[in-house]
Amino acid sequence: MDNIKNISENFHPQGTCILWQPAEEGLRIIRVYSSQACLSLPKTLGGRLVTEIGAYCFSASLPRYTGPLYYSQNMNPDLEKAWTSGSFSSDLSQLENRLFPFCGNAIEDLRLPTGVQILHNGAFYNCRKLARLSVGPDIRGIGSDCFTNNRLFHQLIMRADPHSSRGLKLLLERLAQDLTVCFTDQEGTDLGSLYFPEYYEWLDEITAAHIFSRSIRGAGFRMRKCFQDNRLDFEKYDQCFEAAVREESPETLCRICLARLTRPIDLKTGARKIYEQALEKRLGPALSLAIEERDSDTLSWLCRTFSPDRKLLADSRSLCLDKDWSQGAALLMEMSAPADIKKRFSFD
Repeated sequence: MDNIKNISENFHPQGTCILWQPAEEGLRIIRVYSSQACLSLPKTLGGRLVTEIGAYCFSASLPRYTGPLYYSQNMNPDLEKAWTSGSFSSDLSQLENRLFPFCGNAIEDLRLPTGVQILHNGAFYNCRKLARLSVGPDIRGIGSDCFTNNRLFHQLIMRADPHSSRGLKLLLERLAQDLTVCFTDQEGTDLGSLYFPEYYEWLDEITAAHIFSRSIRGAGFRMRKCFQDNRLDFEKYDQCFEAAVREESPETLCRICLARLTRPIDLKTGARKIYEQALEKRLGPALSLAIEERDSDTLSWLCRTFSPDRKLLADSRSLCLDKDWSQGAALLMEMSAPADIKKRFSFD
């Protein structure tokens, strides 16, 4: 019905164009074109539910597919319903040179539709600037090399009940890097968070007969195994902290504690005390972490919860000034002022 000439001539640089194919339970996205670095994909296209992300869809390499393609485009990204669709029968490589492929280093933040269940091979291969990915609860299949070389990917948004998200286990098995998992509902309301440290896995050759032993380093591996019937067991997660204290850096331990204490989910009283004691012992690194990330909410929470002494407040304030963060310095100045001192004004 439409061809590559029609799409490229009518396509607005600020709009979005998506190539797709029918799939067994909905449709599979093959390629996305957009000039934006952050994108939220629609739930439906051409009257079908988006259920799959095709092989190498967001890779800088051309995606792999067979069979006919269809397209949907939206000239106004702020209007979700302003999509038009048609058939596509031209050479995909020509389209790559005329539009803006939303792939590789062009991707920083992506929100997948709630109905997505399958991520095919290499879907996010070499997306080196992808920092955050938001997914629904029903991921049930992930292909090989899906997240290979995603060096900046450190935040996963799960739009799901933390107690019923079946897709998290599968995603964590593919993601060995430092990862903060944030749980929200479909409207984006915060439900809590967890931090999973990075872990390393390698094989050691132990005999001339090429027999290998598997070695794993890092508490993050054990934390990723805290599932019962594909549902995360928060109590088992908390039980991993004792080993993490022996293995992980102060910064990593602070991240684990802050995630559990500031945005808790099913946190038992005993575990809370353990996290609080561990964080109090590492209050300096925790304050430095909040300052490095310019996180005023965490900085304020740390000061209110643990009441750091004057020297630590002064050192932290100096770090704020070194980092040119005046808001943090002002907050720490306020925290260090004696509570019984009241402002007095004189007009004499």
